[in-house]
Amino acid sequence: METISSFADTKSQLEDRIRHLEEQRSALQGDIESLNETITIKTLERNASSLESQVQSLRIQKTTLEDRVVRLSSDAELSSPQSN
Repeated sequence: METISSFADTKSQLEDRIRHLEEQRSALQGDIESLNETITIKTLERNASSLESQVQSLRIQKTTLEDRVVRLSSDAELSSPQSN
């Protein structure tokens, strides 16, 4: 009789242990999924920020070049002889 009781106790302990481990596994999987999503978002944010900086720099460069073209065009008009 003691063997049956011992078997039942052991079975119950193992079932509790398995239940607890499954709960931990589920929680850890959820945490991992959340962390992976956070990493993805942070990476995208970093890429977007970098691209914004590059675009801003290119806009400034474009404006500078456009201004230079205007100045050079004005200088060329002033220095070219006028025909009558």
